Amino acid sequence: MGTAELQTQNGDNGVPRLKRVLSAWDLVLYGLVSVTPSAPANVFGLAQRMSRGHAVVTVLASMVAIVLTAISYGRMAALYPSAGSAYTYVGRGLHPYLGFVSGWAMLLDYMVCPLFSVLFGALAIKQAIPSLPFFVSAAVLAGGITYS
Repeated sequence: MGTAELQTQNGDNGVPRLKRVLSAWDLVLYGLVSVTPSAPANVFGLAQRMSRGHAVVTVLASMVAIVLTAISYGRMAALYPSAGSAYTYVGRGLHPYLGFVSGWAMLLDYMVCPLFSVLFGALAIKQAIPSLPFFVSAAVLAGGITYS
């Protein structure tokens, strides 16, 4: 896989820009690797029961929103060609304070989602193996998710 490299182009007044070296295949593979296999398992059983068997339809509907978000990110990356995320795009596109709030929301998301994955996974293991201490199963899951 390629990596993004910072380079300064002549005529840009020394403004650093990213050199685009990732192919579409690289991005798809990176996306698949960065999503842990246990991520949807937390809510799928509950969603399946509450939706009376229509959880897959819900996932497909959310896929439409994800595709629209990906298109939006592509357009924003063309408009603001810097190494960015929602923090950069919201901050430059709407208002810097809103960008700050979105940056903190992303940070909390990156911290809370893995925490829930570990907690729900450890609870499931605790139900399957009652003699195993909760702390041990949580530590093993957190270590495995961190390692992968």
